[in-house]
Amino acid sequence: MNPSEKINVTENEYYQIHYILSEESGKWLARIRITRKDTNEYIRGGFTVYGNEKNNVKEKTLTKINNLLIPKIEALGCPPEWDTEIRRILVECTKHRRAILKFGGYCHDCISTQIDDNVFGLEYAKFWQRLINATSILSKRVEQLSPQERINLLVSPDSVFEDPSDSWSLEDLDSRNMIYGYFANPSEQEKITHETQLKKLNDRFEELGWE
Repeated sequence: MNPSEKINVTENEYYQIHYILSEESGKWLARIRITRKDTNEYIRGGFTVYGNEKNNVKEKTLTKINNLLIPKIEALGCPPEWDTEIRRILVECTKHRRAILKFGGYCHDCISTQIDDNVFGLEYAKFWQRLINATSILSKRVEQLSPQERINLLVSPDSVFEDPSDSWSLEDLDSRNMIYGYFANPSEQEKITHETQLKKLNDRFEELGWE
């Protein structure tokens, strides 16, 4: 398999469009992504183009980007929580959560493949050290926020409750719920805000019949 190639296509004040071109199993794939320029996080709107010939895939990719994505990013305007520490903390929390899930998968694989105990023990120790370091850093960043920023960090936009099963909505809900665990000494208002968000989600589940 040939190495993948990242190709930047265009950008505006807030967003950048790029695609990753690679050859897999005899097919050429172009994975198109839109990223926020303040946090480098992906946003909704990416897609994949594939075909037998590299140049043909690149041509189709550029056509779809020009026709679909460039008008999209121009219409989106400024993203929520643009260039704020709140957003940067949420992005780091999401990365942290994914790393924990990934290590959980690694542990499962180790059990099924009966990996050597010494090898697993070493990886386990490394993971916990990374976990402790990341937890300490995130907690300190949360503590440095203003009282209002700490409240805002816990509150998901109303739009995510419209379809809580949507993967993008779930990511926001999970990250804001998880970040509460990094509040060393939550105030009464922060506790109420966190509990209100959980109740709002449970109420929405009931409305949708997902009890």
